[in-house]
Amino acid sequence: MPVLLALVGLVRGTVGLVVLVMALGAVHGAIDTAMNTHAVTIERRLGRPILNGRHAAWSTSAVVASLATAALERAGIPFTPHLVATAALLMAGSLLLGLLLAETGTGDHARASSPASRRRGLRGGWGRQVVTLGLTGTALMVCEGAALGWSAIFLHDSRGASLGLAATAVTAYTGAQAVGRVIGDRLTLRHGPQVLFRAGSLLAACGLAMALLSPSPVAAIGGFAVAGAGASVLIPLAYSAVGQAKADTPEAATLISRFTTFTYAGTLFGPAVIGWAAELAGLTWTLTALIPVLCAVAFLSRLPSRPQL
Repeated sequence: MPVLLALVGLVRGTVGLVVLVMALGAVHGAIDTAMNTHAVTIERRLGRPILNGRHAAWSTSAVVASLATAALERAGIPFTPHLVATAALLMAGSLLLGLLLAETGTGDHARASSPASRRRGLRGGWGRQVVTLGLTGTALMVCEGAALGWSAIFLHDSRGASLGLAATAVTAYTGAQAVGRVIGDRLTLRHGPQVLFRAGSLLAACGLAMALLSPSPVAAIGGFAVAGAGASVLIPLAYSAVGQAKADTPEAATLISRFTTFTYAGTLFGPAVIGWAAELAGLTWTLTALIPVLCAVAFLSRLPSRPQL
């Protein structure tokens, strides 16, 4: 992945850039599945929730990367050396951290490499629980894509905020999301995954309603922050629930890859669908329609009460 990232900065020409970005996205999707499978495996071994804390690292890195990119751009650093240097740091870090990842037993490797296991991996994993949670994940990622892709546009066009102020809505959402994930595992232990999932969904709905109803851009930004805090625990809890369906790593990897397909579908189509709907009904009404979606997720989703150790 770091090699592809460096090549994105070095390539010349539109066709080459498109090919490299597609390859980078494909590798990213495979690594995303592997990372969540690894985290679920460790969570099962420890017997306590850890997924929120792992996803907090992603949220934190998104904030750090965006701020670092803005600072380098302001300092006049060209994009090519920026990507190449970042790729070199990521390569060194991945080689170091790769040595620290947990290993599965030889029996798990044997089962994973057997022809029967490979056939199950390709054909299986579409059970009712995974599909139900997958559709939940799609809905959640559509809502998250709305906050990340359209909140700044909403503030600028509908609330008259300056471009600089409008852009802080995304920072407020992701920052609150990172904080919520840092404490999410402790909240899961205290209240249980189902209660926390329902509370988070309703809090996200309330935050979105606050953002849409507030005439002040500053108050609306606060609403997006509340929405980010509520949404922070939802995807990690869903990943944990999917991974609990099977204890063995090969089966868990299959289920999580299926779930990731659903979440990526929401990420891919969500912002575009919102844009098309906004052309017809207006952005405010389109974002308002996501509030009952979050409420439906809160009351219709069913998560396991405890890890199946």
